[in-house]
Amino acid sequence: MEQTDTKKIDSTQSEAQRVQMWSMALSLLNASAFFSALTKSAEHYLENDRLPLSYFFLMGLIGAALGWGLDRLIKKKSLKFKKIVTVALTVISMGLPLVIRHF
Repeated sequence: MEQTDTKKIDSTQSEAQRVQMWSMALSLLNASAFFSALTKSAEHYLENDRLPLSYFFLMGLIGAALGWGLDRLIKKKSLKFKKIVTVALTVISMGLPLVIRHF
């Protein structure tokens, strides 16, 4: 009986660790997707492919804040929903330069 309880506790801990690991990875991907989209938008808006370093710091801070805000919004959602949101955001940020070039 004690072994069953121990296995149950171990599986609960490993599940919590897995969710925490995924949440951290998805948070980093969200912030990097925002950073990429913001950087490409700034390059297009300023018509300059070589932005000063200060722009990258500014875009990094804004991207991190947006990623943190998104994490807070979807904190209580399922892991599957978080993965879908991250994939959608990454695809949008990758496609943004193509859309911007047409305008």
